[in-house]
Amino acid sequence: MISSPQANIRLPHVLRDSAIVALLSLGVYVVAHWQALNSYFVVANDVRQQLFWMQAWCDPALFPPGGLLTDYSRQYVPWGVQGLFWLGTRGMDPLWFSKILTGLLYTATGVGMY
Repeated sequence: MISSPQANIRLPHVLRDSAIVALLSLGVYVVAHWQALNSYFVVANDVRQQLFWMQAWCDPALFPPGGLLTDYSRQYVPWGVQGLFWLGTRGMDPLWFSKILTGLLYTATGVGMY
């Protein structure tokens, strides 16, 4: 089988273009979420609703087991999301992790759609 020179030329262009798309996607995310990235207390409404109880992983005294709202909120967040956030909060606060994860997913979606 003879390898064509065009196939070897296309791969670097695809990688370069994918990197450009990733940087552009990340740039759009940063511009759109600039206030939230600059302030710890600026979060979306669904984050306040779904992630507040995850602060107990950082400080267990905040939300002791048995709280009606905390237990309810813990039950409707899927196990996969809980596991991902549990791993992510080993090194950082759940609110910051949600902001970083959102940016990574947005960038990955942009590259995936390209």
